[in-house]
Amino acid sequence: MKRFATYLMAIILTNGFYGCWREPQPHLGVVFAETFIQRYVDLVNTCWEFDRSTNTLYMAVADSSIDGPEYGDCAHWMSCLCCWEPDCQRELCLRHRQLSKKNNDTAYNRNIEKEDQFDTAAIGYNFTKIEIVSSADYDDKHLAGTPLSDIIMMECSSYKPYIDSNYFEETHPPFYQNLASKCTVINKRLCDFTLPDLSILTVKYFRQKKINHCVLNHDFKFTFETTPTLSQQHTLEIVFVSDEGEEFRFEVDVDFAPTAAEVEEK
Repeated sequence: MKRFATYLMAIILTNGFYGCWREPQPHLGVVFAETFIQRYVDLVNTCWEFDRSTNTLYMAVADSSIDGPEYGDCAHWMSCLCCWEPDCQRELCLRHRQLSKKNNDTAYNRNIEKEDQFDTAAIGYNFTKIEIVSSADYDDKHLAGTPLSDIIMMECSSYKPYIDSNYFEETHPPFYQNLASKCTVINKRLCDFTLPDLSILTVKYFRQKKINHCVLNHDFKFTFETTPTLSQQHTLEIVFVSDEGEEFRFEVDVDFAPTAAEVEEK
């Protein structure tokens, strides 16, 4: 009788703390995930940094406002991790289910370590185009307002190939570590990106408050293949166009002028 009471208490505690799971769990540090992407982040707060030595513009998508006390610890459109109810009507759950269905990410159905819930984050939009123009003349072929897409290499990463492969794994350990490593790195000229390339783009978890840390934590990397031959001071407008017709515009001041040390070396 004592053994039965102990067993019953264990069941009550498990259900009470962790809600409605789809199947029995081997220990309390594991959750059952129906979708691979656990978090979708809005494209609102961004950090930018230009590295003159490589002519590379780095972009990081922040989880929340860089000025807010919750910076780096909260996300938009987070899945409903606290209840896991398939019919939950909370706004965050509804949005997560909508995006999961759109991205065909509905059959992951695997156990993940609880601390890995935040590893797989993606931007909550798929894009048809990313375009960069300058307010100043770049060179004879790229005057002010002309797209610079043919001279910029963009590097980003996407979870789409992994999801489209039906979550193919070479090995099947009992729990899945380093979930964020399931992304595919894409690096090509900005003008050559296609819709599949710009779908389910990854976002790295945790943002430092100092912008100069974005180089280590960037989500996008824009590298200029040629340096400007006309104006050296540029205000770049970066435009993201979603497949639902929404536009996100960012302005970044970039100085291509060589430093004093570089001038002396010449």
